[in-house]
Amino acid sequence: MARKINLILQGKGGTGKSLFTYLRALSEMGSSSLFVDADGFARTSNNQLIFLPEKRKTTLSIQTTGQSPGKIDLATFIQSLNMLSFENESFIDFGSLESRQILELDLQNPEFAPDCDALGLISPLSYNSRRWW
Repeated sequence: MARKINLILQGKGGTGKSLFTYLRALSEMGSSSLFVDADGFARTSNNQLIFLPEKRKTTLSIQTTGQSPGKIDLATFIQSLNMLSFENESFIDFGSLESRQILELDLQNPEFAPDCDALGLISPLSYNSRRWW
């Protein structure tokens, strides 16, 4: 089975991204799915998922340094995803700031296509092949 990365994105705060992540974690109790909190501000998912074993949850910082707030670049984002350790499926809960920036990335850039394909990352622009919250 190929690895699959699910990005939980919404550019507005308070829309239920972390609640969705929590409910998904409850429904995945018997699996080996990895849950990632990539909200650089609130870390809500990390606090809510205390019932999961440590090996099934982690945090991810994708903001570049030196700017306030930092700007995400595509190479840094792909490199961060590549460093995640999971077997089949992961769910990444982004904050509103990170969500807006991820949606602006050019995931269809041919330069990054092999990396995105290897990660199992599908561009948000290809709506028919995505499951959206």
